[in-house]
Amino acid sequence: MAAEEPDDDTMPRLAIHARTVLAGARHALLTLPGARVCGWTGLIDDGGEPVLLVGAGSPPTLTAGSRRCRLDVPGFTGERLVLGGQLRTMPGSAEQIARRIAGPGLRPTMPDYDDDGLVALALSVDEVLLCLPTPTEPGARRRGSRAGRRVNALAGRRELGRGAEPRWPSTASGRRIELDAYALAEPDLIAAYAPDLIEHLNTAHAGQLRLIAAAHGRAVAAEVPGGAGPAVPMRPADLASVAGIAVGTLDRDGLTLWQVDEAGAHELRVTFHNPLTEPRSLGLELRRLLTEPSR
Repeated sequence: MAAEEPDDDTMPRLAIHARTVLAGARHALLTLPGARVCGWTGLIDDGGEPVLLVGAGSPPTLTAGSRRCRLDVPGFTGERLVLGGQLRTMPGSAEQIARRIAGPGLRPTMPDYDDDGLVALALSVDEVLLCLPTPTEPGARRRGSRAGRRVNALAGRRELGRGAEPRWPSTASGRRIELDAYALAEPDLIAAYAPDLIEHLNTAHAGQLRLIAAAHGRAVAAEVPGGAGPAVPMRPADLASVAGIAVGTLDRDGLTLWQVDEAGAHELRVTFHNPLTEPRSLGLELRRLLTEPSR
């Protein structure tokens, strides 16, 4: 894999970025060069090693331990993480392995499989390349996380999932990550799980989001056309006039919400009482916001 060598100052930051991409990934493009096999499969991160759930009679299982392979992992904001190494079969039940290594906030969906059963394969990583999108490459958001979930159902069959590749960066501009830095880095799990957490909030907690926005939402000042500076923020609308609300972004410090009412669409910011330390602390902060009076 062609690569550009990062300097010592940027190596730890890039290693964290690479581990964060893997921690947030749900699928990847697996290539077995010698076997002429290439296709999408579901994955779970196990401390920097991807674990693939595939059929016992699939090409990856049959070639595990005998051939090098390559895994291209798409990031949510357009990154491309390329991992090289050799697959090995993990002992034990694939379902038990998946549930053991699934991180906080992640409930793995077990793929369908044929009568030959399901196997967990781990990639022993010996090469790491991180490719970042350039300003002229508006990197694809992982082309539909729903598409990635559909891939899980294909991964257990004898053929890997077939799907269109995302428009991701070329490996020619990739940064090679030292294995020691990659192994020692800790992923940012808030950033890694943010897409899944946002989707969960928007689909399962719309009512609570309305209450939180009404009590704690602060309008974000929009720029006035012509460069005259920010406009005066509008106060959040009454619940009765709100047609819809959804989370746009999530970070350690709070939520950005988009609220639609009779006056149009407005961006609101909700700040947590304490910064998130892990994905599971999001529930505690949301419960605090629901029970606290308006700040």
